[in-house]
Amino acid sequence: MKIRNYLAILLLILLCGTVFSQEIDLLEKADKARWTNIDGQTLIFGRDLREQGTVKFEQGMQLEDGKSYPKVLFIHPPWKPNGAVYGGFDNVTVPEKDPKLVLTAGFNQGALGTDGVTVAVRFLHAGSREGAEERRMRATSQLGSPSQSLQTLELRYDRQLKRSEMDLDAFAGQTGTLMLVVNAGRSADKDWTVLTELKIVSGETAGDRPKQVVKNLTGHRGRLYAARFSPDGKFVVTGSADTTARIWEVPSGRLRSTLQGHTAHIFAVDVSPDSRRIVTGSGDGTAAVWRAAGGGRLLELRGHSQGVLCVAFNPDGNRIATGSDDGTVKLWRVSDGNEIKTLQVASGGIYALRFHPQGRLLAVGSTNGGLAIWNTENGRQVRALQGHRRAVSSLAFAQGGNRLVSASVDKSAKIWNANQGRLLHNLSGGKSYYAASFFPNGRYVITGDEGQAHIWGTAQGKKLMTIRHISETPVRAVDVHPNGRWVVLAGEDGSARIWEIELE
Repeated sequence: MKIRNYLAILLLILLCGTVFSQEIDLLEKADKARWTNIDGQTLIFGRDLREQGTVKFEQGMQLEDGKSYPKVLFIHPPWKPNGAVYGGFDNVTVPEKDPKLVLTAGFNQGALGTDGVTVAVRFLHAGSREGAEERRMRATSQLGSPSQSLQTLELRYDRQLKRSEMDLDAFAGQTGTLMLVVNAGRSADKDWTVLTELKIVSGETAGDRPKQVVKNLTGHRGRLYAARFSPDGKFVVTGSADTTARIWEVPSGRLRSTLQGHTAHIFAVDVSPDSRRIVTGSGDGTAAVWRAAGGGRLLELRGHSQGVLCVAFNPDGNRIATGSDDGTVKLWRVSDGNEIKTLQVASGGIYALRFHPQGRLLAVGSTNGGLAIWNTENGRQVRALQGHRRAVSSLAFAQGGNRLVSASVDKSAKIWNANQGRLLHNLSGGKSYYAASFFPNGRYVITGDEGQAHIWGTAQGKKLMTIRHISETPVRAVDVHPNGRWVVLAGEDGSARIWEIELE
């Protein structure tokens, strides 16, 4: 009996040690909340009710700080002095371990006519919803004193957003309604309030751990589609809409070479296992092989009838796979550039492919959401992995090959048992995922979406850390350095950044 007790205690310790964080993203749940104005009128989410007040999501909105954000919560109080909007998020359970409320808010670009807005958050215990306290708040338009509110932000149009964090220890473990109150000043028509963050986080979160930019990689004149570290860790390659690929030294960020010769966007890049060669895929219908030292062009791979959207070296470095908008995957010999085999994969385009670490199998993702593993020797499909509904934009195997991560614009990334084709974890964040990669130890996955990168634990599929791409534009490519401490994010804004992070 004592041995069982000891084992139970040990298991509890291990489980507690693996819990990094918990996050409740209330901003994403705003369309499910209850919204009313100061007069008690119900506001229909997503509908512009003008004088009565408006609450809705906005995409790609430029805010007062001059930046464009992929998704914000837009709230306009009623068109009357001191008008207010109330949002009730029901059945919110505050985490028990070190809970914090995070709120970031400001104004839409051009809200010069506002004289300020106050945003406050309160917590009403279960059973008090629509109770006396909430009715009093609405009737008197009072937000309460700072001691009564969890957080209060006094917003002014000053060209910057305001962010604050508030400990929720007093409410740890409790369930109730989180009330968001937006109270206008005397102005009636320019109170264009926006929220970019409203969430509860808990624990000693990896998101609170250090992360800093090691180097900005600037010089491309168009959006970036691809970024890949070399296996030896000495450089990173980026591919751009400006028809060039660039080789940057790591960690100095010095530009080593510019690869020129394609006549259309470069959608994909990869580096050979020995770090001596680079392959690029372009919308001009060709792929090219380059010398990493000096950037000289070695081979041109012609044969696709449409753009080449993805490329990959096999683990031995003697084969290259290319996927095209023409629905085929072609295998090429690196020594002479000759085509070896063509796989008729899909009726739509091929967006992503990646070799299994053992080399014989190839994972292929298509524009119609298809995902399958193919045998490159006999050209047959081994198994289909069903679950994505739209284009699969990125694929990566874990080092041992037993797990596969897929990213899709269907607003999900998925971790699979690659040997069985079984779904292990669905990583869903309400945004399109453009990129995904495993960390060398296989314990983490990084994904890129509409303005952010997220790091997830592969054991439970939990989000551990968020890295905001500085311009908040879509993150089209992510990759992890062999040291497991640096990650590269490449985006729609034409820039790439190497970040240093701490996970352990």
